[in-house]
Amino acid sequence: MLTKANVSNKQETINTPSRTADDSPHETIIEESSAPKGVNNEEIARQEGRKNCKDKKRKLNEDKGVVDALNRLRSTLEKQVGVNQASLNMKEQAMKKEMELKEKVMRREIELKEAAQKQRKEDHAIKMKEQRKQQIMNQDLCVLSPSLRASYEAMQAKILKDWENEILH
Repeated sequence: MLTKANVSNKQETINTPSRTADDSPHETIIEESSAPKGVNNEEIARQEGRKNCKDKKRKLNEDKGVVDALNRLRSTLEKQVGVNQASLNMKEQAMKKEMELKEKVMRREIELKEAAQKQRKEDHAIKMKEQRKQQIMNQDLCVLSPSLRASYEAMQAKILKDWENEILH
């Protein structure tokens, strides 16, 4: 009786035809093998290295799988590097544009401040000039010497003429 493989200790038995004592061991081997009757099992032996050949082929297939996986990984990494590079370039361009815009704004602010300062200086100069004219116009000529009085009278006449021209224009 034979037992099934991979079955517990309480295995089910398989019925096979019982052998008799007159069966020779040689015939028993032949009956159990798939070889035709009358051929020795030793003559049909597997080629030497068949297992090695299969192992090599299996290893080659595994290696091909590993190589394919590595190639896919490399391709994925190259694509990722490309995407990262493009993203980095876009960020650099955005930063460059932002810096240019900030510089432009700063230059404009400086120009505006300089223009405002120039305007204040001009306004101050005009104000000082008007104050000087007011002093000349308000000067009491009675207390001045005759030469100074003549100078002040000439300046007052000129100031009055300038005011008349400003009003007319």
